[in-house]
Amino acid sequence: MPYYQFREAERMNVLVTGAASGIGEAVAAHLAAESHQVGVLDITPIEARPSAITGDRGVVHLVADVADEERLAEAIG
Repeated sequence: MPYYQFREAERMNVLVTGAASGIGEAVAAHLAAESHQVGVLDITPIEARPSAITGDRGVVHLVADVADEERLAEAIG
């Protein structure tokens, strides 16, 4: 059983990196569907990519390269 299921009554704030596609996008979409607050972080702006989580409530889209500490700090403020 995944860790988050033990805490399902509690809403979590989650930051998912690499959420433009693939596993990161799937994880973010699943967590958003479970009513968690999700920060979706990727180097590609949301407008430039199709996303399964566009328009979901509780989802905040952030743009930054995780290898650039200064930009990352600006994005997550």
